Amino acid sequence: MNSPNKRHYVLDTLRKLGASIIFLQETHFKRQKIPKLPTRRFATWYHSCHPTSASKGVAIAIANTLPLQVLHQYSDDEGRMLFLRVQTYTTKFTLANLYAPNQGQVPWLLNALDKLKLFAEGPIILGGDLNITLDPVLDTSSNKSSSSHKALAKLRSKLADFSLTLGSDLSV
Repeated sequence: MNSPNKRHYVLDTLRKLGASIIFLQETHFKRQKIPKLPTRRFATWYHSCHPTSASKGVAIAIANTLPLQVLHQYSDDEGRMLFLRVQTYTTKFTLANLYAPNQGQVPWLLNALDKLKLFAEGPIILGGDLNITLDPVLDTSSNKSSSSHKALAKLRSKLADFSLTLGSDLSV
C-alpha cells in the first residue's frame, strides 16, 4: 500500500464492493509515514504499524455512513494487531484485525486472542490473515498442516471460546 497505484486499486475495489468496514493486512507503512487514505466513503482510518520498517501493518476503516463511535484502540508494536472497541447507539462491540506471522502462528494467535479477550467488550468481529489452515483436510491439497493436530485443536478451541465462526475473505 506504499505505492499510490496500489492504494488507488485497493480503495477503488473496496468502493465497488460497497464495503462498510475494511480490514487490511500487509499495509507496509512505517509508523511515522502513513499516507493519507481518506476517501468520500472512509474518512477515518486506524492503523497498527511497525515503528521502523515498512513491513507488516494492519488497518481498519469504517464507512462514514455507519453511526460508530470508537471508544478505545489497542495496537501492538509490531504492526500485527489492531483492536477497536466501538459503540453504535447503545450497543458496544469489538473490531479486531490480526496478521499472524508465517511461522509460529499457533502460539502467536493464542497470545493475540488472550490480549483480545482482555480488551474486548460485546460481540467481536475478527478479520485478518491468520496464516494458518484450521482444517487441513478442507483447506490444503496435501491434507497436511505445518502445525500439529494438537496445536490446531487448541487454537480451534480458543476460537470457539470467543464464539467466532469462520467466514470467507477477499484477496486483492
